[in-house]
Amino acid sequence: MKILIIEDDAGIAELVRFELEDLGYETVWANTFVDAERILEEVDVKLMLIDYKLAGEENAGDWLQRRIKSNLPIPAFIMSTGQGDERVAVEMMKLGARDYLVKDSMLMTRLPEVIKRVSNDVENEMKLKQADELIQKQLKFTQLLMNISTSFINLPLSEVENAVHDSLANISRFVNADQSYIVYYDFKNQIATLDYEWSKEGFTPRKEIYQTIPMEKMDNWIPRHLKGEVVYVYDVNKYDQQNVRDSVLKYGIKSVIAIPMMDNGKCLGYVSFDSICENHVYSESEQQLFKVFSQLLINIYKRRQYVEEIRQSGEKYRLLFEHNPEPMAIFDYDTLKFLEVNDAAITHYGYSREEFLTMSIKDMRPVEDETLLKNNIGKLLKSNQFRLTARHLKKNGEIIQVELTSSQINWNGKKAIHILVNDVTEKNIAQDKLQEKRDILKKVLDESTSFIQLQSGDINYDKITDMMVEISGAYIVAFNQYVNNGAEYMTKSVSGIGDFVRNSINILGFNLIEKKWKADPFVNTFKERTSIQVFSGIQDVVGKVLPKSVTQIIESTFNSGQVVVVSTCYNNQVLGDFVLIFNKGRELKNSEIVKLFSNQVGLFLVRIETEKAMRESEEKYRYLFENNPQPMWIYDVDSLSFLEVNNAAINHYGFSRKEFLSMTLFDICPPDDIPEFVKSIANIKDKKDHFTRRRHLTKNEEIIYVELTSTPILYDSRNARHVLVNDVTKRKKMEDELNRKMSELLDN
Repeated sequence: MKILIIEDDAGIAELVRFELEDLGYETVWANTFVDAERILEEVDVKLMLIDYKLAGEENAGDWLQRRIKSNLPIPAFIMSTGQGDERVAVEMMKLGARDYLVKDSMLMTRLPEVIKRVSNDVENEMKLKQADELIQKQLKFTQLLMNISTSFINLPLSEVENAVHDSLANISRFVNADQSYIVYYDFKNQIATLDYEWSKEGFTPRKEIYQTIPMEKMDNWIPRHLKGEVVYVYDVNKYDQQNVRDSVLKYGIKSVIAIPMMDNGKCLGYVSFDSICENHVYSESEQQLFKVFSQLLINIYKRRQYVEEIRQSGEKYRLLFEHNPEPMAIFDYDTLKFLEVNDAAITHYGYSREEFLTMSIKDMRPVEDETLLKNNIGKLLKSNQFRLTARHLKKNGEIIQVELTSSQINWNGKKAIHILVNDVTEKNIAQDKLQEKRDILKKVLDESTSFIQLQSGDINYDKITDMMVEISGAYIVAFNQYVNNGAEYMTKSVSGIGDFVRNSINILGFNLIEKKWKADPFVNTFKERTSIQVFSGIQDVVGKVLPKSVTQIIESTFNSGQVVVVSTCYNNQVLGDFVLIFNKGRELKNSEIVKLFSNQVGLFLVRIETEKAMRESEEKYRYLFENNPQPMWIYDVDSLSFLEVNNAAINHYGFSRKEFLSMTLFDICPPDDIPEFVKSIANIKDKKDHFTRRRHLTKNEEIIYVELTSTPILYDSRNARHVLVNDVTKRKKMEDELNRKMSELLDN
């Protein structure tokens, strides 16, 4: 998988690049969004790691919005943000971000896990998309075969030749072949005869020079076709059958597939598709559908051979209908009674052929669908071809959901409707479950958003356990949080048991919420603790994640069954447990979303603790800054304006704080030094640590000599530098005086 790193900090980009390449990913780096645009046009990027704010550029949100408005593709992406940028992360997740990383000291620790998880999700989505595309292609292929099959039913013999050629052309165009043939074997004369040919526009037909082929020149094709095997050669240049290879290479053929036409174990010939422009990959499912087409051709061949015999005997010749793997039926246009059904319909619905032929299409529908049936039949009878969805009844009373494709035909002199049935019951159930998961995921995202936007630091544990009840389907959910470095755990909330928690003092003699218990025995029992552990009953967790007194009440009051413990972790540290208790006969649902929500809660808990630590750290830093005996200030690297100064700087330079904060670095630079200062300041901007000597002006216009040590920082979301000032004026004067005396001494 190729990953695009969009990062303006070359050092961070290089670290990320080394880490990802060690994990086996290919990487490409862009330090501007313009660079990223070019790379996305030239490289097949599957995943992006985007820095939200690049120096001197629009932010990532604006860039992504611009691509969306321009209908430009956006690969899956992970957002990286600075410390405290969670609101930005929420915006990005609404734009489609799969996850976000905070650019702090833990960045490289969290990076591998996030990349692996998101890349796995992307690969799975790609596989699902490819599978869906393959299914859609197969459905279209099946529909094409259905149309061909329908067109062949009761087709006059005079039109068969054109119909076969048209079907060969349609199949060839569908699979993007360049040329195709239908070849019949003459075993008596040991030759293969080319009967039909189709060539894409711009390709020269070869039927005249390729009319017959001696079987001795066909290498192993004959024995393989006699066994019913498909001969598929992806790369003719590497084919080990010399005669066939030499004969097809002279026409520039790169790939060829030849499907035997089998009739009751006997091979009558083959249908082949040649690719000249490029090598062609045919899937197993396509090869199976080719076999269906070859069976169609067999039926046409047999019809052409025996049509006179069939006409004399008056037998019904059903071409593919009886052997089609999908349920098919023909019913009378006027009476709606069944005239014929195939074996697949008999098997699928459970009725015998005799029972079907006494029924009408109305007998297949539930009573409550009568009005809908009348409307559908009206539409169906008005159209030569029609597609609709309906509910059907099987003989055992089971109701199934079906897609019906219909065509009007003439059947034994009667106007009739030919229908193909596609049972989509399981597909619709799967779609409903998928939609349910999507709805729950949206709720999880909304809750995660509310976590991130929470400012007070107060945690609504009741809302967390209520949400877990909805996601998991559990009857009761409790959340325990570890305290005192894991030595104890505290029950924070219990949902699903009404007033029990509020009345816990009266029932248990103590308040269950905020009650501390001894350390979770699971920590000592399992060396590697899994994120989800399933237990058969509540007795398995007595005294572990719920105190014995609580589990006894739950067991005696509720019809409890399975118990699931979901660990809330961060960086392999267990922060707490969700305890999910189910009614008997019920099991955990949406396990992936349960894990996701548990992880979100873990991140939220860590964020609350981190913000608390940051506030404490900020207060300490401000105290050290303001009370440092050395002059110090912070300035904006873009505008060079002062953002903050300490008391020592105010006293040393004579300006008030208000005056400092209205000034820039130019205001304390002597006019003669400004040209040199302008040149040097550009070099300082991107340096991590910098030391320099300069002259400064105090408020009383005294020139002082200073040594400046600066470090880059982020201050109020602005790129800035923290400067420490050391006044060396006295030392400079002493050095000058010493140099003067040394010069005088040397002169004498």
